[in-house]
Amino acid sequence: MTKEQKEKRLKERLRAEYQTCLRILQAKLPPALTDQAAEIAVEVLVYQELKKGRSREFVDYLLRFGTPSEMIRDLCPDGQDHSRREDFAGMTVREFLQQHPEGPVGMMTPEGFVNLDAGQIKGLLDGGSVKGNPGCSGMDVDIQAAELLEQVICDCHPADGAWHMLTDTARTDQEEGMVAGIC
Repeated sequence: MTKEQKEKRLKERLRAEYQTCLRILQAKLPPALTDQAAEIAVEVLVYQELKKGRSREFVDYLLRFGTPSEMIRDLCPDGQDHSRREDFAGMTVREFLQQHPEGPVGMMTPEGFVNLDAGQIKGLLDGGSVKGNPGCSGMDVDIQAAELLEQVICDCHPADGAWHMLTDTARTDQEEGMVAGIC
């Protein structure tokens, strides 16, 4: 499937879900809508953001989901059953990738979204760089292995045949002490 076909398919899915969402909302009474204000706001935001152009990798990632809501649930797993999930919090990206070199891994990092397959994981572990998408179409950035591999995992879980990870920059003990001293 070409990039244009994928983008068209994604836009069709987004439009269909948004129209379905609007029909459901129009059928509800105002008190029920008030109770769902946060979910409605997220749905509108997701629709508006995702209908803009995105990189090929991000479009491929989004097409794995039936709806944008699924993508948000996948990236923000609060409210899901965590009882069977392994705890990767505090582990570095390097440690995780050494244990799971087969991929795929979708990461939300301070630099943006990074999607890795097995070949990209190997290249990263060998010291190469990968492309990250800060969320703006055509704005891919190079992320060096030294920068990405030392990041710390905040959350990580498997879903839809891939690992989904939220990372942050590693803080030294001195930095943590400075923050604690200020508070």
